[in-house]
Amino acid sequence: MKKILLLLVSALLVTNPLFAQFRVVGYFANWSTGFPNNITSVDLNKVTHINIAFANPNGTGTLTGVTNAQATTIVNACHAKGVKVFISMGGAGAPGATYAGLVNNTTNINNFVTKIMAFVTTNNLDGVDVDIEGDVLDGTTVTATQYQNFVTALGTALHAQSKQMSAALATWFATNVTNTAAAQFDWIGLMSYDQCGPWSGPCQHSPLSLAQSDFTYWNTTKAVPASKLVVGVPFYGYGWGIYDVGDEIGYCDIISAHPGAENANQVGAAPDVIYYNGLALMQQKATYALANASGIMIWQITEDCASTDTRSLLRKIDGVIHPLPVTLLDFTGNLICNTTVLNWNTASEINNDHFNVERSADGILFNSIGSVKKNGTDSQIKHYSFTDINPLSGTNYYRLAQYDVDGSVSYSHNIKIDHTNNIMFTVYPNPFESEIKISKPLNLIASCVIRDLQGDIQYQYISSGEETVARIQPSLSPGIYFLSIYSQDNVNVFKIAKE
Repeated sequence: MKKILLLLVSALLVTNPLFAQFRVVGYFANWSTGFPNNITSVDLNKVTHINIAFANPNGTGTLTGVTNAQATTIVNACHAKGVKVFISMGGAGAPGATYAGLVNNTTNINNFVTKIMAFVTTNNLDGVDVDIEGDVLDGTTVTATQYQNFVTALGTALHAQSKQMSAALATWFATNVTNTAAAQFDWIGLMSYDQCGPWSGPCQHSPLSLAQSDFTYWNTTKAVPASKLVVGVPFYGYGWGIYDVGDEIGYCDIISAHPGAENANQVGAAPDVIYYNGLALMQQKATYALANASGIMIWQITEDCASTDTRSLLRKIDGVIHPLPVTLLDFTGNLICNTTVLNWNTASEINNDHFNVERSADGILFNSIGSVKKNGTDSQIKHYSFTDINPLSGTNYYRLAQYDVDGSVSYSHNIKIDHTNNIMFTVYPNPFESEIKISKPLNLIASCVIRDLQGDIQYQYISSGEETVARIQPSLSPGIYFLSIYSQDNVNVFKIAKE
């Protein structure tokens, strides 16, 4: 497979209407930690296909590298979620001489196809992904004609059993893929990455422009319809200089080692640099694929962070394909009276059921702390509020989990409220007749502002640092007011009553 809003756009509320299903294809490597049981770490609600990578033939054509038991574990987990599973053959370092001996004549091709179909049938697979790349499909080891004859025979056998066949192909070896061969596949994943790597000087190995040029080439020169083209994206990067590890570096490893890197496409600068695809670039590619192609192909899916993490690339892709049914205008939070008051506004709501408010100490692992029901379903601006009366000591991260009526969920951005330096005040008596006392820490200068219910300022006072109890005597009419105490970077608000 590889070479070795918040303010949402209404046009994206549905996937590309030209195609029945927008594919999200994730390659699942057999060398990933915990294989095959780590399939449970993949958010199968956000993919349509899993390609098990890789199985390759021995000299007799029998597929090796993935056992029947391993394939069954993956198939059972995926089918339970309605996700199709393909076995992917080839990949970097595939045994070229073995493939050459299996596709060099009709008899050998038919024998090889029979062995492949036996593996597919035994393991209840949905198809085969042919990932024979340029180091094998070089015009000598395997020729263009041999490749064409092989994929034609395999496609015929698969389609006879209502199975499918896909391919992972790159433009750099496209001269060895005839138009007839390309037409055999149900879809083709374009390997729009690895235009540079440890074998070359540093560069962005997978820019948006590469995806665009690859799509144009295969759509026009190779005459593959857009409904059969899937845009390939990398969940990894490459490092040079001090970051050179000789191979790819997983996206989640990059952003875990370099906080904030999810908001960029590189770490460092040449000669010591890592290039990868961050959230914004991945969103651009997903938007391009949704508008032009029939899907997204991911190498490889276990290199992402968990989809519950707001930094997840798969989550970003899914947000483009299935945007929030709610147009969220803003989401803010304020520290008030040792609590966190959260406010958000929506411009429209389609099939919204409710919001869960979630909190985290680290911005990664979130727990629900409350729920807020919807406030109608229309295009009117609506305001929501929630108060966390028992925030965590220190930094608190908050996000909204918006639940649709069908149970699907989408998440807002995170906001951060710091309770580390929250300063304690006591206001008494309340209600008051003429004087209010405010106890505060010594040497703290605080500004006090009293507002009426309309928000108009009725009284202001600045306390000195020497006093621990400030006494104020505001001239107010009987009624309800709000006393705001500003100190350092905090504001505490108290509801007070004048008798």
